[in-house]
Amino acid sequence: MVPIVEPEVLMDGDHDIDRCHEMSQRVLNKTFQELRIQRVALEGMVLKPNMVVPGKKSPKQASVEEVAEKTVRLLKNCVPAALPALPSCPWAVRRGSHRAS
Repeated sequence: MVPIVEPEVLMDGDHDIDRCHEMSQRVLNKTFQELRIQRVALEGMVLKPNMVVPGKKSPKQASVEEVAEKTVRLLKNCVPAALPALPSCPWAVRRGSHRAS
């Protein structure tokens, strides 16, 4: 059995990309704190995180490049090295300027 952990900051709302990054960082840090407390073997789990994107109703949308940069920075800063890999999933955001796979 493999634990699948899917913490997510929703795309609903009018928050900007920086707020999504901030909240995603808090969620991931807390998630890994709790996983350590519960003694979950990170080497054997699957993490399915959200991308860092502005809210659907945000007046300021982000480019594909900005979404990629902020998402990668978030994952590098928050995901422990013990986690062997992230699943290769089609992180396509199907709206506005984010339409990329």
